[in-house]
Amino acid sequence: MSITVKTFTADEFYRLDELGFFDRDQRFELLDGQIVHRSDDVGPAHLSVVLRMTEKFVLALGGEFNVFPQVSLRLNADSAPMPDIYLAPRRADYYRGGGPAIADDKMIGLAFRKLTGDDNIGYIIPNEEIEIFLKDIADGHYDGKPALYDDLQTLENPALRDFLKLDKSVEGMIVHKPFRSDAD
Repeated sequence: MSITVKTFTADEFYRLDELGFFDRDQRFELLDGQIVHRSDDVGPAHLSVVLRMTEKFVLALGGEFNVFPQVSLRLNADSAPMPDIYLAPRRADYYRGGGPAIADDKMIGLAFRKLTGDDNIGYIIPNEEIEIFLKDIADGHYDGKPALYDDLQTLENPALRDFLKLDKSVEGMIVHKPFRSDAD
């Protein structure tokens, strides 16, 4: 007799939870793709320590960190353990919009989710984009990334090339209308 073991991703694990698959009176976590039932027999002494430590962290670090007692923590694509307490830098949205995106135990960017209408789409802002933004805003002013707002057209269309009487060796774009008239 063969046994097939199904492993789960963190997305699947959270989706199962959203659908009510797990008994609300029991605690589960995802470890290396395996759903693990956490002991419910933590007892009053354990609970007391978690509550006291949570209170001490909040009082000591209140303005700088969010304190998460017994909340699932997504570490990577196939692990979402539930530690007794974890700390994360304070964010105004209290991590509602996402958090670090982890791959091979390294942060690769910032994950966030946009939920509008029928869309439930996750995005990642790569570390490189975050670094560019932080360098840009370091002087207290956001200049933004360079962009072209001119009305442009490529020279790929053979009919356009014939109309403009351009040789096949000429490459590039046509600027039909500059964004600013003071452009040099």
